[in-house]
Amino acid sequence: MEVDQGHEPARSKTELFDLKPIRCFTCGNVLRWRTLLFYQKQGKSAYDCFLAMRVTKLCCRRMYLSS
Repeated sequence: MEVDQGHEPARSKTELFDLKPIRCFTCGNVLRWRTLLFYQKQGKSAYDCFLAMRVTKLCCRRMYLSS
């Protein structure tokens, strides 16, 4: 079986976030993607996730919601 060497293997969403810390464009806070994914797997709404993660700034909430 031949492997196409022109393309990288597909990565999961959590592996992509392990590369570099992702920061908010406006305030520069580090966004905790793993924590958000954990809460979403539990079935929590976006609002409940933000409350649990103590995300109060609207710019950071925008970054989470726009991805």
